[in-house]
Amino acid sequence: MKKKPEKKFTIEGLFPTPIYLSSLEKAYSKKELSFFKKNLKNNRPNTGNFTSNDNYVLNNPCLKNLKKNLEEHVKIYFKNVINSKNKIKPYITQSWLNITKKEQYHHKHKHNNSIISAVLYIDANEKYDSINFHRDDKYDMFHLSPKEYNVFNAGSWTYPVFPGQLIMFPSYVEHSVSKKEHPNLRMSLSFNVFVKGSIGEEMNLTKLDL
Repeated sequence: MKKKPEKKFTIEGLFPTPIYLSSLEKAYSKKELSFFKKNLKNNRPNTGNFTSNDNYVLNNPCLKNLKKNLEEHVKIYFKNVINSKNKIKPYITQSWLNITKKEQYHHKHKHNNSIISAVLYIDANEKYDSINFHRDDKYDMFHLSPKEYNVFNAGSWTYPVFPGQLIMFPSYVEHSVSKKEHPNLRMSLSFNVFVKGSIGEEMNLTKLDL
């Protein structure tokens, strides 16, 4: 009996969520590490962990070179993902430190009033630390348990994280950190990005000067 020929098909990810993954080209400098260490105690409680009292850490002169490096990554994201014909310039708005210790976590949340958000890892262990991204299901009446999870059927996705890693994503994407089981310190720097310039089209009555 002849075997039926296998059906040919493709599955494409339509309207995918862009998650930008990269890492710093060099290690943190002594000045940068000293700044991070000083800010370990300059924090306030967050939902599940701690966040720095300073909400503009990248404006500190000690982090001048680091901020410049991160701005270059932001430009790459805008060029390859957003690719706008409008005359806009992305810029970092707020930036802060996150500190997570054993038995702590970071609640599921998203970042309002920004276009993209990012996390840069300062201290983390790839074996124990990760970040979770959650899918926004507007129609989720049925749950068909998958044999294996993939980017199409998963309700969330997890990336291990390590020092120097940079992750950028649309600010509307919900993300979280699971309860930390290992005693190592987890420290990250988060920031939001907006744009300056003009967006929209004047003839379409959608122009907005920012």
